[in-house]
Amino acid sequence: MRSITYAGEAVQTSDEVAALLVELSAELAKAGRAEAVEIPIVTTGGGRDTAELVVGLGNDVLSLPSEHEGVEPDFTDAVEMLTAMLDATFAQFTMTAPAMPAAAVSAAALSEAVTMDEPAVEPEVVAPRPPAEATLSGQDAQITSLDEFRRAQRSR
Repeated sequence: MRSITYAGEAVQTSDEVAALLVELSAELAKAGRAEAVEIPIVTTGGGRDTAELVVGLGNDVLSLPSEHEGVEPDFTDAVEMLTAMLDATFAQFTMTAPAMPAAAVSAAALSEAVTMDEPAVEPEVVAPRPPAEATLSGQDAQITSLDEFRRAQRSR
């Protein structure tokens, strides 16, 4: 069971409902939207009820582990509803997201992108090379790939 903290109040729900609620809230926030949702909860007396929340942009949802005696309730209907909302939000977000223009990436921009301690991931689509008339100066003139850029960064 999980405790959902929202607007200074806490409600208890199933692990699946809590995970989907947090994921839905994040996806809606990415899309710049908020939605009202109703989730099933377990009352302090052990009964079942519902809570209505607005999730997404500007609404913080915190999910914490919560002790619960007995079997976790079956909230399958809510799981299916939240999954459908999440799928619809994700599909709408990916269909309406603007396409990224193809552009050459400068060594300075790559430097900013590769400064984290985590290993960088190679992009699946490689940006096109700049036109032949474009020129680079200094050490950057030798960098033609992300691998070469990483090697140059390590050697500096």
